[in-house]
Amino acid sequence: MILDYFVHNYLTLIILLFLTVLRNSNRKENVPAAQLFTLVTVMLLAITVAENVSIMPISSAELSNSEIISVLKIRRTIKIVSNTVIYILRPFIIMIELFIIIPDRKFKALYAVPAIINAFVYSTAMFGSDIAFTVDGDLRWQGGPLSFCVYAVQLFYVLLLLIYSIIFFRRKNIKKSIIVFVIVFEAITIAILERENILTGYVNVVTALCILEYYIYLTSIHQQDMHRIIAEKEIQAAKNELAVLKNQIQPHFIYNSLGMIRSLAKRDNEKAVECIDSFSDYLRAHLRSIETDDLISFEKELENVNVYLSLVLADPSSKIETIFDLEVTDFFLPPLSLEPIIENCVNHGIGKNKGIITVKSYEDDDNIYISITDRCEKTNDKKENPDTKLYHNGIGLENTRRRLDMYCGGTLDMIIDKGGSEAKITIPKEGDYNENTDS
Repeated sequence: MILDYFVHNYLTLIILLFLTVLRNSNRKENVPAAQLFTLVTVMLLAITVAENVSIMPISSAELSNSEIISVLKIRRTIKIVSNTVIYILRPFIIMIELFIIIPDRKFKALYAVPAIINAFVYSTAMFGSDIAFTVDGDLRWQGGPLSFCVYAVQLFYVLLLLIYSIIFFRRKNIKKSIIVFVIVFEAITIAILERENILTGYVNVVTALCILEYYIYLTSIHQQDMHRIIAEKEIQAAKNELAVLKNQIQPHFIYNSLGMIRSLAKRDNEKAVECIDSFSDYLRAHLRSIETDDLISFEKELENVNVYLSLVLADPSSKIETIFDLEVTDFFLPPLSLEPIIENCVNHGIGKNKGIITVKSYEDDDNIYISITDRCEKTNDKKENPDTKLYHNGIGLENTRRRLDMYCGGTLDMIIDKGGSEAKITIPKEGDYNENTDS
């Protein structure tokens, strides 16, 4: 009997085994309503067992006529019960798949009504009614006037499954939704073929296949959701890091500027007052651009640089000359990208020596480049070798390097020699970087 069971249900059992293995391998993924697939699998296994019981052969070689009649009655009862179980469970299998994606619980109670009605209709067979079906004395199944009920209910659930799947997943991946159409086509086709006795014995196989396909469908959607959630978390983490970087760069710029004004105040009070007024005007006009999450125009960034240089050059002892050689200015970059580099040139490149800071901008087909170089005339105060550690590891420079990368995929490279240094910013033209507008 057990061997016959495996022979008759080989394909169905193989598919359910594969589904079980797949679910076990994905047990840590928290696929939506995975436990309901266990219930569906158990129901389908119960159907296969019921079918196997209903077709068990009868050996009458050593039985009397009265005993054969008794056995036939028992077999008839078993077949009625097993068929009742089969036709009650089939709609519930599709209903449970539907429940996986129905968002509102009140609809679940409403949509359970057809399956309950079908269960009531087919359960009457166990009480001698033939409105759903009956089994005659020769153990032949005969449909009653309401035998279509199971097919109508299954079709109803299949169509609802199609509708809700499209609605529920329409914004996630339309291409994956084709799997639902395949499932619906398979379910409707096998139901029609069985109803018309054109192709029988494959309902369980197709049902198991539909369950497997739907699980794969939900798994793919779930993985897509997980990728989206991870991406959103990465974006949020990047925003949080940018917030930290901004909190570093704002006081870094402001404190250094105030430090210059303080130093100037010790030597020239009137000039210090002029610088304070200029710096106040700058803060009122540009603090919003410093705090913005958006890129700013290169022209506006040059204003930040000029404010800083005006504070540096206000010191009469300063011997710094600045040259701007700008071939391209119509692009965007993170706020306060140039000022920390200029400051680095002033403090660690030229110092109190006489020198030149040159700012160039140019482009090619793929990138926009900004080159900032410092060159100084050697004096007794000038170190023979530049302080490469300060050049590379200052808070301002490292902050700028990271913000360029996070905002627009840009890079900052330092080239240092005995004569000075060159900071080269590279900003890719690809993406939306040059479509940003100032806030």
